[in-house]
Amino acid sequence: MHKTYFKFSMLLYLSFSDNYCGAMEEKQHRTQGIFQLGNYSSYAVSYQSQLAARVKPSFAPPVSPLSEDEMDITYTQLLEHHKNRLTQDRETFSEQVLRNHTSALKAYLVFCGKDLNQRVSREFTADFLKRMQEFAQLISGGNRKTAADKLSMLRAIKKTVDSLHRKAQLAPVSGISMFHKELRLAVASSGQTLEEIAKAIGAAPLTLPRWMNGANPVKKGMPTLRRLERHLGLERGCLESKLEYPRKETRVAMAAAGDQYIERMRALVKDPFYLARTAFSSALE
Repeated sequence: MHKTYFKFSMLLYLSFSDNYCGAMEEKQHRTQGIFQLGNYSSYAVSYQSQLAARVKPSFAPPVSPLSEDEMDITYTQLLEHHKNRLTQDRETFSEQVLRNHTSALKAYLVFCGKDLNQRVSREFTADFLKRMQEFAQLISGGNRKTAADKLSMLRAIKKTVDSLHRKAQLAPVSGISMFHKELRLAVASSGQTLEEIAKAIGAAPLTLPRWMNGANPVKKGMPTLRRLERHLGLERGCLESKLEYPRKETRVAMAAAGDQYIERMRALVKDPFYLARTAFSSALE
């Protein structure tokens, strides 16, 4: 009987010890999970997950319905932009040129499984070189000159696409001119600070901040500007071609205004600006 009582007592003790240790361990985990932020316990992670599930964001950023490589224009609209660009670049422009470019575009789109009513997409953005090579292999079996002409026309259309894509990128960028917009976008895309870029191209510390804030490079600063273009991975003349300086008639008007100011100052210097003693009276107060 004593043995049976002893065994029963031991079982009660072990059960109580397990429950007590389990309760103390859970309490310790809760304490660590709540107060020791550097060492999350499973309880803290669970609590944080439940809390995060209850919290709803008050603002959701707008998501564009277009994919990253899709533009918000159709190929029909692209042809209109392409016509405008060709008209500006060439002194003489014939409708036959546009018809030839349209024919080349239609053939390329049929190859890509697209038509003129669809949006400009990867076949003219990310996958252009790959699809272009595949298309070239397909059409090179016939007349080589005709194939070369079609490829040249497609490259011309690609320039229009790149121009429109660049304008869309520059639209939200602030700046007083296209030069400053291009400069700010290129610097932001590089992921480098102005100090790092200035050190890499050997520019004075204040040169790039001045350009970013609206100043135009002077003639002596052109070598620095070209080194900047090369460092940022831009084509030579990309930034330089966007510079806008005052026109000649504007400079003449500014000079004339400056001359008039100088003449007024000369006249004012001759005036002694003093009053005679008899001119003083109580009315001057």
